[in-house]
Amino acid sequence: MKKVLAVLLIFILILQPVAAIPFPIAKKLGLSYYRKINFEIKALSDGVGPSSVGVVVNKTYNLPEFIIQYQPGFRDEVIRLVTDSGGKVLKSYDDLSMLKIAIKPEKVFRERWFGFKVEGLVTSPYILSIEANAYIKNVPPLLQLSDPDQLNAEESTMYDVKKDMGILQLYPNVTGKNITVAVLDTGANINLIYNGVRVFYDRNDQSISRVVAVKNVITGEEDYRTITVTNNTTTVHNVDAGIVADGNDVQHGTWVSFAIAGWTGDFNTSGIAPDANLVIVKVLDDSGSGTIADVIEGIKWAADLDLDRNGKPDVDIISMSLGSTYYIKSAASAVKYAVDRGVIVFIAAGNSGFSTEPWVNSPADTPYPGVIAVAALTNQGAESERAFFSSYGPDPDKETRDEIPDIGAPGLKIVGLVKSENYASTSDGFYPAVNLTLSGTSMATPIASGSAALILSARSDYKSRPVELEKLIEDTATRLPNVGVTECKYGLINPAAAIEGKYNYQTQEQVRTKQARYMDLQHSFMSFYEGLWR
Repeated sequence: MKKVLAVLLIFILILQPVAAIPFPIAKKLGLSYYRKINFEIKALSDGVGPSSVGVVVNKTYNLPEFIIQYQPGFRDEVIRLVTDSGGKVLKSYDDLSMLKIAIKPEKVFRERWFGFKVEGLVTSPYILSIEANAYIKNVPPLLQLSDPDQLNAEESTMYDVKKDMGILQLYPNVTGKNITVAVLDTGANINLIYNGVRVFYDRNDQSISRVVAVKNVITGEEDYRTITVTNNTTTVHNVDAGIVADGNDVQHGTWVSFAIAGWTGDFNTSGIAPDANLVIVKVLDDSGSGTIADVIEGIKWAADLDLDRNGKPDVDIISMSLGSTYYIKSAASAVKYAVDRGVIVFIAAGNSGFSTEPWVNSPADTPYPGVIAVAALTNQGAESERAFFSSYGPDPDKETRDEIPDIGAPGLKIVGLVKSENYASTSDGFYPAVNLTLSGTSMATPIASGSAALILSARSDYKSRPVELEKLIEDTATRLPNVGVTECKYGLINPAAAIEGKYNYQTQEQVRTKQARYMDLQHSFMSFYEGLWR
């Protein structure tokens, strides 16, 4: 009898990770039967320390933090559940039907009898999902390249990028004027000067900053640009640059902001849309790390920004060069909220294309229209290839199954401007800017979102219509024979074609070379095989 019980116990232990947790509860936790995607909650419930799995510990209550998504209309019931379980509600995102809470892990999720009995908040019918408030990072740019074929590629200046993308012909008539792009990143050093020109200021009136609002989600500080006219006297209040100062080692957010809308005094060498306005939202600290909750709050703040109080969002485009290799359901919901508000969202696909997790990062894998995952390409126009590090698809995870990068833009050895660390500021508080060459989908994303700003400035009929704008971008993209569909579904963003309505009736699938077809087959097989175990 003891042998039978021993065999039965071993059998249960073998099957336990596969079939013990009931499917509805597994879904709430972001789990599949074969792979624990949101592994932090399980680890915490097993007694692993929060810092070991990258989970935020609330300093006030010394408890790990979680994000709950609940059924709309049941906020009070969920709050009561949390408080009755000894938890603390830290923040309520009513428009998103989300709460940020601090609570003991065993009150969220606890397994008994080898997982056949589950207790905790996760069993509530009011709760749609629970995620640990884990850390999320910027998509780190690559300072050194390892691919032998791309190692010796020449650097591409902004002039080179625009030339190969056909953007130069649009200037000076199409420059991104009256379009606002929100950059969610490590902040930005916005008081930059280059060849005597204030980089983020109006090119026609250098007393007026084009940064119309700033928000530091980490500290809670924010500021807004105001322009008032009294008795024929104009008074300009520019935003406090210190609120979103970028102390990142490569000034990630500064580089990204320049690529979108920096001005150098010359259209050839400026950012993609040098007349666009910027909103800088610091959701990542200077190490390039932030929390899921901070990213959610930054997305919502940008999408809700309404400085002129006309009931419409001021932000037209959100650009995010950040992500995680596992699906973040709460961040995806926040992105969908922005799209529903009329904002198109560009997100870096990720730099994990040469790793064991090569799939599209989250929240770029958000499975909703109006969200564009951006791949990094070599800067060769119609002959471009996927940069070797750029993440690809099809995603094997159940909730994001078959997600692949939508659009590509140059992201290999691109030259941008950042603050010089070798010179002090001028008497008026501006710092000299210097060139910095970086590679990554972090670099491709602002080039794509800046291109979208050009399109919107010429095609205002697409404003507040992110789904239709995404389709226009995809239908007019330059198809790339050397790139597989799994690497970039529609090809290179082509703002000139989008503005002129020059639709491309060939698909990316039709133009592929034999090598590109082989890569698609290989990626699809890898995804299928890995999907069997998730």
